[in-house]
This record gives sequence, C-alpha cells and structure tokens, in this order.
Amino acid sequence: MRSEKLTAFIIDDDNFYSSLIGNWLFKKYLTNVSKFETAELCLEKLAEKPDIIFLDYNLFQEDKQNINGNVALKAFLGENPKLKIVMISSDDNEERRKETIDSGAYAYLVKDENTIHSIKEIMNSIVNYKKYLKKYENITFED
Repeated sequence: MRSEKLTAFIIDDDNFYSSLIGNWLFKKYLTNVSKFETAELCLEKLAEKPDIIFLDYNLFQEDKQNINGNVALKAFLGENPKLKIVMISSDDNEERRKETIDSGAYAYLVKDENTIHSIKEIMNSIVNYKKYLKKYENITFED
C-alpha cells in the first residue's frame, strides 16, 4: 500500500531494531525515516511534524542521564497533542501498557514476532486516514 510519503521517527537505543523497523517502513511505505538513540535528540526535530513516532519505553541509561519512554511520551504530547506515538517495549507488562495508553500513546506494542504485523496495521490506518483527510479537505457545510 503506497501513498504519499509518510514521515516516521524511531527512537530506540537498539540500532539493529530501529534499522529493522526503519528499513521495513521505507520498503513498504516509502516512508521518510529518522532514527534517534535518545528522546532528547528527537525532541529537537519535532518541528518536522512526523506522521508517527515509534518510541522505545526502555530508553533510560543512567550513564547518559537521559529520559525514559514514558517521560518522553508526555514531553512529545506536551509539544503536540495530536502526535501519533506508538510505544514499543520488550516487556509485555499490562500495567505499563495501561499507563502508556492512559498517557496518550496511540498504541503499545511488544517487541516480538508480531511487531511488524502490528506496525503494518497501524501504518495502514494512518495511510487511510490521510487519504480520507485529503479527499474531504475542501468540503464545507452550510448552516
């Protein structure tokens, strides 16, 4: 399903994993992908208005004194409440999932064999939404 180019940000300190997702997004959706190792670096680029952000929950590294995914989620949404942020974690923790969704995440995915399938569903949803907006952007309603 190819459409106009989408922009995705991937924030993950695991370069292999972020490259895997980024390469797949580019191949499948011709997505412009920017990868970041920390949320702080990504915050500096929010003005580029990504269509979606994939954010690793477990970003905090004490030696780097950086913020974790949940703190980053709140910071991003504070800058732009309309952002679609998908939290990705290796932990299948129901309490963390609920906390993340309650904090405004678009979705919470576990890093497993179904991750790409879940990302595909999310991306298809975004593509369809953008098509819908484009189709109906000039409609006006009379009183």
